[in-house]
Amino acid sequence: LQYLDGLSQMAREMDIADMDRVVEEFVRATELGIEAGFDWLELHAAHGYLLSGFLSPLTNRRTDEYGGDLHARARFPLRVFSAMRSVWPTERPMSVRISAHDWSAGGNTDAVARITAAQMQKALGVNVVIENKGGAGGNIAAQSVLTADPDGYTVYICSIGHAINQFIYRS
Repeated sequence: LQYLDGLSQMAREMDIADMDRVVEEFVRATELGIEAGFDWLELHAAHGYLLSGFLSPLTNRRTDEYGGDLHARARFPLRVFSAMRSVWPTERPMSVRISAHDWSAGGNTDAVARITAAQMQKALGVNVVIENKGGAGGNIAAQSVLTADPDGYTVYICSIGHAINQFIYRS
């Protein structure tokens, strides 16, 4: 895929060695966050960046185990998060930012984002999933925040500041 016809470079499909290197770089960035004393770490998998490109059917045209249905498209972003979580202190929260809706035919929808968010929270220890409304197909200035609670998943439609306060000060 080419982002801008005639202007952008043509993207190439990452091979396994590329993917391994990216995982290592995310882990190294996590370690630098620990060294710097960060209290919170967020994996950015939204807005058409690399990991968002794996999640969206509009940009992920792979035919291997990292393309196809949502489970397969989420495999690499989940691998990256899992590697980061394995070195991030368990007492410190981690969030993931995803594009909740591509706003283009054939793209992700809010329902797909909620499945992804639930999968991340349940299996990998994600404390907060922030859904931005706008991915590969557009950019809408709204976001949802999903946080785990004892009864399941609660959706807050709010600003990020309010979401962080909800997470930190929740009893």
